[in-house]
Amino acid sequence: MSSKRVLVIALVALGFFCVIGQEAAAKKFTKSKLSYYVQVLRGDPSLGILLQPINASFSNAMGYTTIFNLNVTEAQSNTSTAVGFARGYTISTGYKVNEYSGFESEIISYDDGTYKGTIHFQAMLDGSSAEVAVLGGTGSFRGVRGWGTVTQVLLNPPYVVFYHQLHFMK
Repeated sequence: MSSKRVLVIALVALGFFCVIGQEAAAKKFTKSKLSYYVQVLRGDPSLGILLQPINASFSNAMGYTTIFNLNVTEAQSNTSTAVGFARGYTISTGYKVNEYSGFESEIISYDDGTYKGTIHFQAMLDGSSAEVAVLGGTGSFRGVRGWGTVTQVLLNPPYVVFYHQLHFMK
């Protein structure tokens, strides 16, 4: 099976499983902001290499694709209350050595006991901070649109923590 076919199947399955189980009767999210933390444990099985770089000797890491399933928490500590999962993929778009850039598509499956649903966003990444485009959602977040920031707040190998602050348009 070609690597492109595997990638397409994986991405379709990811989208399908992120939406399954979202309640149609979930309480509508009416606030203008939502913030949470995403916990990353480097080397953990929740980070899988989907595709290797196209030609690492010529184009650095361009094309390197990682698929992930990470914990989402209320606070920065990895022992704080879990409120969901961040699932998606990141594709390295960097062409120059020692320069990182990438594309990320992510779906947050969120459930804090009051609000439950998914939020989909995409971003171009260039290091420790990124602005994201909120493209939509399901459940409590059905139809949301907006923007957000993702900032690295902890780098203590093997742990990395990102703070997400999303802003929704009314």
